[in-house]
Amino acid sequence: MNDPSASPYTLTPDIRLHDLVQERPYLIEKLAEISPNFKALKNPVMRNTVGRVATLRRAASMGNMSVNELLNAIADAIRNEEGIEVVVETGAALSAEDQQREDLKALILSLHAGTETLETAKVKFEAKFGTVPAKDIAIMEQQLISEGMPVEMIQELCDVHVGIMGDGAAGPEVVEQTPGHPVFTFVAENLAIMQMTAKTRSVFEEIDPSSPDLKSLAEHIKQVRTIEKHYLRKENLLFPKLEREGFEGPSKVMWAIHDEIRAELKEVEAFINDGDMRDMDKRLSAVLGKIDDMVTKEESILLPTSIDLLKHEDWADIYKQEEEIGFTLIERSDEWSPRIKMVTPQDKPAADHFMEHHPEHAVPVDSAAALARDARDDSDSVVVTHGQLTQKQLDRILLTIPVELSFVDENDEVRYFTGSEHKIFPRSPAVIGRKVQNCHPPKSLNVVNRILDEMKAGTRETSEFWMDNFAGRFIHIRYDAVRDEDGTYLGCLEATQDITHLRTLNGSKRLLD
Repeated sequence: MNDPSASPYTLTPDIRLHDLVQERPYLIEKLAEISPNFKALKNPVMRNTVGRVATLRRAASMGNMSVNELLNAIADAIRNEEGIEVVVETGAALSAEDQQREDLKALILSLHAGTETLETAKVKFEAKFGTVPAKDIAIMEQQLISEGMPVEMIQELCDVHVGIMGDGAAGPEVVEQTPGHPVFTFVAENLAIMQMTAKTRSVFEEIDPSSPDLKSLAEHIKQVRTIEKHYLRKENLLFPKLEREGFEGPSKVMWAIHDEIRAELKEVEAFINDGDMRDMDKRLSAVLGKIDDMVTKEESILLPTSIDLLKHEDWADIYKQEEEIGFTLIERSDEWSPRIKMVTPQDKPAADHFMEHHPEHAVPVDSAAALARDARDDSDSVVVTHGQLTQKQLDRILLTIPVELSFVDENDEVRYFTGSEHKIFPRSPAVIGRKVQNCHPPKSLNVVNRILDEMKAGTRETSEFWMDNFAGRFIHIRYDAVRDEDGTYLGCLEATQDITHLRTLNGSKRLLD
């Protein structure tokens, strides 16, 4: 019965499908009647993933109808079912750019929901969008993750995101053409990587199945696995810079795919070393395909977006840290100098294109502040619980301990690490100030958050882990809660140690060598 005193229900384009059907479950069936494309909402997984990010505005596009048609159809269904007054508010029209992004998101959500195939999506994309800037793909993924779509879902279909756009994904040519610039280096590595994956395929195809000689294939896979350095530079140098610009969703997706590639390469290598060639064509094709696809994502999305967002100082900082991690299949040129400031897209508004036309006025990047940051004042002492040290002594002691240390503060931000002298887990200064959650692949976030949450709650003081074959070494990792004298949580200390040698010791050693 209609209650005359009840306030009318207001229906707007920004209401999410999940919230709508959570409040009014009968609408699941009604929506399926409104459009067959909404039948996917009968699946609770779809409601809790796609439904959480699909607003009614996007849902209208997914259902091949206008926003007004969908809102009015839902309003009629509610009136008929509940007998209440429903007010439809369409709101202000979106700008052309925002509308294009909303329609693009709706098309991607339809793919996730299974109501579009890759082929039909490609046809719709070409008819409706033509050419879309590559950075819009990245922005769309970022927004979908921010709005609640799990990273894993984006990861599973990010190839499709790029795939439906095909040649329509208009990524600018890599504008940095100076050998040695980080972008040039990434692209040069990509060329070498693509050549190596092609050679690896050829070597595999030439193997005689009746008497396979796997030495050459094993050597090529070993070369392919040097892609680790390329991925580590992205994860530890480039991604932190992008996160500080608010661009972290696509980075998380890429990192997750890096981990898939790492695991699959390791598995392929193990099978080859064991002489087991069962399904090797499928295994090899899958992982090499993922590597090639990652090159496409980097050059059509990641690097153009990075060029748009980062300033010269960012690239100079990345350049200074690259050699610590190393390079994949190439050597870096030193032609580009980080000390000479050239204009980037981010610098142009302030520089007013001056540097483009007057390169003779290029200035060194290093400033007094930057030099001061690296300075060490040995006269300053640090009073510790048992003694007093100069800053230099304390720094060198921590660097000399045969244990890698890192410290995350009470806000989960990385504040310190002891460098890469022992090189178990490569780190770079770019991680300082970064949320520790962004320093780990998505699949390990639950463990990281659980440790930190329990330490903050006072229910955990220590966690230990170990790996018995990490590149042939036995690695021990320990996490300890750091507290003040009153028990207040200050942060978490990670200590990582290669104990391979220690595990071989027995008996006693009392004499100097």
